[in-house]
Amino acid sequence: TFSPRKFSESSSAILADAKKFLEHASDGGPQECDPYPVHLFASAFMENTKMLRLILSHCNRHKCPLTPSLRRTLLELNLEEWNQAKRTGDTEGEKLLRKEAIAALTDSHCREIGDYDALVIVQLAGFEEGELLLYERLQMGPMLLSRYAKDGSEKARRQMLAMCQSDPEILADVLGHLVAMVSANAKHDKNDGDTDDESLHEDDEILYDIQEALSLARRQGVLPPVRIARILAGEGTSQFSSDDGGRNTPQHQTVPLSVALDYVGAVLDESRKEISRLKSEVEEYN
Repeated sequence: TFSPRKFSESSSAILADAKKFLEHASDGGPQECDPYPVHLFASAFMENTKMLRLILSHCNRHKCPLTPSLRRTLLELNLEEWNQAKRTGDTEGEKLLRKEAIAALTDSHCREIGDYDALVIVQLAGFEEGELLLYERLQMGPMLLSRYAKDGSEKARRQMLAMCQSDPEILADVLGHLVAMVSANAKHDKNDGDTDDESLHEDDEILYDIQEALSLARRQGVLPPVRIARILAGEGTSQFSSDDGGRNTPQHQTVPLSVALDYVGAVLDESRKEISRLKSEVEEYN
């Protein structure tokens, strides 16, 4: 039966115990718990890596401290599930995991992973967007240029031309890649036997980029006209000899002469002026 007196005594005992607990908790000592041994969880995580990824992702979102090795593990697991989502056609999962991988490569803790370690991880996973980001950060010019050339999109071509402005020495390689793009498109259209408007538009854009690269070459004056003519003729980008020993003939990698008319005309005008100047100096000397 209910007894008010016993209920009051019970409540008083509970309050006394709670008071003792609070007094003990606020004695100024450290309020930390010893971490659980890792071996208690290792087997579960090795059998279920998705669980580990979810836990690490949760810790990362809530700003929990993670060691560099755990951050590398999180990136690897993200990309592993990203590849799996691609294979199974899980579009939403692919977008989410791609976003998390990019965040891991660009957030304030990205340097803790190590740029070169991160590059190895994204290369093994085939994460091209991450490769491009790390090539830019590490300023790997040749690798970055090859990646842009492989992409071949308008944005990638604009990036190639922008690289020429900061580093004129790579202009020959950029021209070579652009010529190869035009030749590859022409070969593809020839094999298909049908050329659509979109393909023609892309070819015109690449030819326009070649014209812009030629204008840049004329302003910078780094490449001699003879070398540029050899590149446009498909004879390679090297300075003295063909890159492939002549295996690719001009008919395989070349561009229309009309693309270079403005460049050739400007070079001839400059040459004519230079010849006239030298001729006048010789006559004046005589």
